Amino acid sequence: MPSEYVDLAPQILRQRLVVEGYPAKAIAESEIKDYLSKLSEITRMTRLLEPVTHKSDLYGWAGWVHWETSGAHFYAWEKPLLFFSVDIYTCKQFDPKLVVDFTRDCFKASDITAKDFSSSSAPDLALSEKAPIAPSGVARYTLSDADLDRLSRRLLAEQPPKASDALIVYRLDGTDELSNLARHIEREVFEESFGNDEGQMRQIYGLYEDVSTFFLAMDQSARRSIGALRAMRPRADLGFLTLREAEKYAGVTPAQFRAHHGLEAEADWADSTVDWGTLAVPKRHRAADGHLLAAMLFRAGQTRSCLEGVRHYILLADAELHRTFDMLGFPFAALAGTRPFSYEGSAESALLYGRPGEFFCGHEAEVRRDHG
Repeated sequence: MPSEYVDLAPQILRQRLVVEGYPAKAIAESEIKDYLSKLSEITRMTRLLEPVTHKSDLYGWAGWVHWETSGAHFYAWEKPLLFFSVDIYTCKQFDPKLVVDFTRDCFKASDITAKDFSSSSAPDLALSEKAPIAPSGVARYTLSDADLDRLSRRLLAEQPPKASDALIVYRLDGTDELSNLARHIEREVFEESFGNDEGQMRQIYGLYEDVSTFFLAMDQSARRSIGALRAMRPRADLGFLTLREAEKYAGVTPAQFRAHHGLEAEADWADSTVDWGTLAVPKRHRAADGHLLAAMLFRAGQTRSCLEGVRHYILLADAELHRTFDMLGFPFAALAGTRPFSYEGSAESALLYGRPGEFFCGHEAEVRRDHG
């Protein structure tokens, strides 16, 4: 037997990750099944069977989920201590940091550790620049009052407002810590509307944090963020988030999307497309100026899009956001003729498509003329 491990099949990607930790409480059978189901979503694996579980009188609960590209095992101890161990093995790339963060949030783990046992070719694919956000863990969806105050003051100090208006809009890169002001708003709105927590927000957007840009509305007098809009570009390895969801939930492939909207002849269609994420205005601000904030944020995003030569918009919107766009006169149409469906707690979400040239009636030409 060789003294060192030798990769006998370097042409086959095998990625394996073991995650272990101390849960906040004993883990029930239903929680194991729920975890393995959501893990399938987090890793973007195709599930062949529903998760199965079994209990040993000596050692406790175990679970397994079968994926098209292998699967994952879960083990939970109650004695001699509360402890869990997850073993993931697959021939398809996944993001280990996203899995660790999701597992920690899911079980409120006080301590968690992970080790990668992947084949020689897998670590570069899974752990290098393809990881969302940097290893420093910039992305946070829940900020304390102290952090909200610190980041708000920093933003206003680093980018002093050029106008005395009460409401101002900033553009923030998704890898900047300041962008967490926008993520906090996103999570607050999702939690108000659908009950989603930080873990579920990471599940939705985790793979797209490093290709996200945020437009953040600030109340200058109160020094607080009051609304946010996310814009996403495609990832080279994953494409657009909305088109991935369109294929998963509506059976519409990217090729079918292009054919339906006449984009087949545009070789650069992906470079000229923006995928809009959450347009979030918390309930406490909606009664007085919710539609004003929505219009401000989207107009800011639209202006930037015009400057960048964007020709196509796609997004997945809940029913309330869709109604808001209709009321504000933003002419989105059903993406590839799709119909609304249930998504992440929203009973009626819609896949939408729009052309910036049809928005704000002549605004694009004015922007281009003013900026040469």
